[in-house]
Amino acid sequence: MMRIIFVRHGESYVNLTGEFSYKIVDKSLTPQGIFQAKKIAEKLKDKQIDFIFSSPLKRAWETATWISNTTHAQIEVVESFRELNVGDLEKHPPSEEIYSSFMEVWNGWNQGQKDLSFLDGENYYTLLDRMKSGLRSVLTTSHQTVVVVSHGGILTQCIPAILDNFEIDYLLTNDWPNVGMMDTKIEILDGQIQGILIGKDF
Repeated sequence: MMRIIFVRHGESYVNLTGEFSYKIVDKSLTPQGIFQAKKIAEKLKDKQIDFIFSSPLKRAWETATWISNTTHAQIEVVESFRELNVGDLEKHPPSEEIYSSFMEVWNGWNQGQKDLSFLDGENYYTLLDRMKSGLRSVLTTSHQTVVVVSHGGILTQCIPAILDNFEIDYLLTNDWPNVGMMDTKIEILDGQIQGILIGKDF
């Protein structure tokens, strides 16, 4: 089993504005986000990280860079670890109506309506398939311990589906915070990706 440490990026300007950010909107870390990234990098310094895989979005890449500076591990961008695709919602400035449209799909997923889709975006199944595709590419490497830097939406929805000993219910009442970390062991068994949680820091 490979040890995979999932890390959400540090605070970015989209967290402050409430903008959705999948591909069109792409903003950097705030000063607070940089502080958080440095802090998580220090926590990872002694974990013998072999490699870092990052979402291509700036806030994830910048967080990964701080971790790389401390652990001296190389970084590779993995498109599959990009934040969930909210489709048309990303084209609009934040508003109560836009947020309500997002929550209609998000809550639907959490209530078992996995085929609900964002307009011109993803449903739960396509999101999970994308995450699993990224993890397959990671798991076929020879690394023993890696860090995956990604985003709150995709991590919250997908990681509980992969771990045998962790339920999404916890994340429905406890948000995955900026630079929140989940330490896991994951493998491909009989063609399926599965793993266990061995620790979390949030």
